[in-house]
Amino acid sequence: MSGTRGARILLVAMNYAPELSGTAPYTTAWARHMAQRHDVAVLAGPPHYPEWRIHDGYDGWRRSSTIDGVHVHRLRHFVPSRTSAPARLAHETTFAARVLAEHGRIRRRPDLVLAVTPPLFGAAAAAALARRLRVPFGLVVQDVYTAGLREIATGAPRGAARAIEAVERRVLRSAASVLTIHERFGATLSALGVPPAGIDIVGNWVHIPQATGSGAEQRARLGWGEEFVVLHAGNMGAKQGLDTVVEAARLADDDDLPLRYVLMGDGNQRPGLERLAAGVRRLQFLPSVDSAAYADILKAADLLLINERPEVTEMSLPSKLTSYCAAGRPILAATGRSGATAAAVTSTGAGLVIAPGRPDAMNQAALRLSADPVRAAGMGRHGAVFAEQHQSSVAAMTGYDRWLDGLLAASPDPR
Repeated sequence: MSGTRGARILLVAMNYAPELSGTAPYTTAWARHMAQRHDVAVLAGPPHYPEWRIHDGYDGWRRSSTIDGVHVHRLRHFVPSRTSAPARLAHETTFAARVLAEHGRIRRRPDLVLAVTPPLFGAAAAAALARRLRVPFGLVVQDVYTAGLREIATGAPRGAARAIEAVERRVLRSAASVLTIHERFGATLSALGVPPAGIDIVGNWVHIPQATGSGAEQRARLGWGEEFVVLHAGNMGAKQGLDTVVEAARLADDDDLPLRYVLMGDGNQRPGLERLAAGVRRLQFLPSVDSAAYADILKAADLLLINERPEVTEMSLPSKLTSYCAAGRPILAATGRSGATAAAVTSTGAGLVIAPGRPDAMNQAALRLSADPVRAAGMGRHGAVFAEQHQSSVAAMTGYDRWLDGLLAASPDPR
């Protein structure tokens, strides 16, 4: 098309504000930013993550509104109360079906169709929609499904795993260009058949405000005393393997260690974790909170925890990492040393990496940092500096603009 201002853009993204975690904050901020220059419409699901429950007020089959200049169309789809492989498949495919059905509602052809994955099948539907409309397709990859199947779905039937990989390869290859959030993901995508020239890397950015409350006041409000508080914030899903944290807290009880573990957020594993933690005194559960309270609670903790199952190395990079760095608190990452998360924590100097699945090692690392406040404070400063210099929304949006302008420059003008 001639010029890149005033384009019509259709973005397919299941997760969108008011969801507070996962991909939603990034997708929402990007859509709002694009709407300053373009006519942006989003096909999203009803807000439901990470609670796996549709939020109050979003019960309709189709709901449209304009929010911050973005035309948001909510498409009702299946949301399971308990997740399993069949339930997750139904969750994604019903959303994909709703996206494909939108073809009949489109009166003015967009110049470009974009999608965010996950969900993979929603992205596949977006790619099919772009083909029907004869416009370019651009893809933003936050998680790599094929890596996830290899790492945490080892029990999946071989045929199902091959089918998922085939879908992902097809979606990736159908994109005119792919943007992803880390160099390690870029290498994984290349192995799946995406030409290196078709991959852009733009890291996620800090999407929470600066902490404003008093750390002492927060600690008093939450019942935290002089113990060393280790906080895990965000989704409680299978990937996180948070049973290790429960066992670390149980060991801390047994050994009378001056530690308190806190799990803040929601997710499909939370009810089981609460049952597993019955009677554990050094473990506290907190609900999800808004971004302002989230920033204050991160700042009030002594140590911020990333915990991943031992198998997880390449499938995803925790979205909480940007917020953790910005909080200026040291980070403890219980994750495989060869993975993307370990590489990100090590490169920033913001924390320690320990072996995953080792509750004893988790307690020992927390105690070492508790006994060395100078080292802990230095890690926090490294994280804060990295966030300021490399994780600003301005820098990220500049990268997204460059990628988007490249897509639009190659798009024929149908008008």
